[in-house]
Amino acid sequence: MQEFKDRKERPMTRPMSRAQRVEAFLGEARQMYSDLENWYEAHPEASFGEIEEEARQRRRALMGHALEILINSRDTGFQVQLPRCSVCGTEMDFEGYKDWTIYGLEAIWFT
Repeated sequence: MQEFKDRKERPMTRPMSRAQRVEAFLGEARQMYSDLENWYEAHPEASFGEIEEEARQRRRALMGHALEILINSRDTGFQVQLPRCSVCGTEMDFEGYKDWTIYGLEAIWFT
């Protein structure tokens, strides 16, 4: 399985509207295609199989970005009032979002 560690270098995606999610994905897709065009220009003698392999790797990365946008850009359950501790009743402090690893069919995704 391929690991995509570049996720750690990018900020965590936060809630977006559906239109914003579509635009974010289309931006990623445009960038992937532009990168593939640049690769092909740098490798004009590449065989169909080599082009296909390069496109496959880039498609996998794009799929990861699409899933990231789809999943991480939705409502996070934010509440105006902080939840209260079930033991003492005081408001709990937000300590940040937890990172986790998702094992998919084609790769390991870090969120």
